[in-house]
Amino acid sequence: MRQVTGSNSTSTDKKVSIQLRLDGHSFSRDILLAEVAEKSVARAGAEADAKEEGIVEVELLTAKTIMVPEECFEPDLAAKLLRMSGIICSDEELPVWSRPCDGAVAVMALNREVAQVLNESFGACVEYSSPILRQCTVQSQGQEKGSGKIEGVGPYLYIYSDGNVAYFKLYEGAKLRLCEVISLTGEDDMLCMVESIIRECSLAKPTIFVEGTSTDGVIKLLKQYHKVQKCE
Repeated sequence: MRQVTGSNSTSTDKKVSIQLRLDGHSFSRDILLAEVAEKSVARAGAEADAKEEGIVEVELLTAKTIMVPEECFEPDLAAKLLRMSGIICSDEELPVWSRPCDGAVAVMALNREVAQVLNESFGACVEYSSPILRQCTVQSQGQEKGSGKIEGVGPYLYIYSDGNVAYFKLYEGAKLRLCEVISLTGEDDMLCMVESIIRECSLAKPTIFVEGTSTDGVIKLLKQYHKVQKCE
């Protein structure tokens, strides 16, 4: 399976995006194969095109994720970098990583069976990604939806969540100050993490930007205490 360490540029002519949620439980090869096939066909129109000519970008949603500066990353160091952050790959897992994005690389622990299924399905076309590399965009007047980057605000916290895993990125202007990933058992976990970040980083009233799936309840909860905006 190819691990990408090249440039940031990618061709999107034949690009397929697949998002896989990893919860640490055992996996059924048949179920996973069906899910991969269904998502690739639905999003690309033809799985064969992606397999033969294009890129299959697999976005992994897992708390076993870290973000590493591009200049500090080497493929041979992937497992060590995870260990240094307190994440140990079990015998059933192996480290995988993204291509560099805005000077950073996402490193994740992936179940070996899942990796094997993806390799058998798409071979060298597979490239891994993570929500930890996402950046929030907002819609400004006169702009198309999602075309404006966040500007003109003080320290702000960007959160991406799918209801099971949440990614937190604290920015001061364009500078990333903090990055954390946690597993969620409920919406209160999100609030506790936000309060912890605000307290530990001595923030006054940061704006919080939220993106992801099933975020309405979280946004409603956070708005009781903070200024919150949903990303477009």
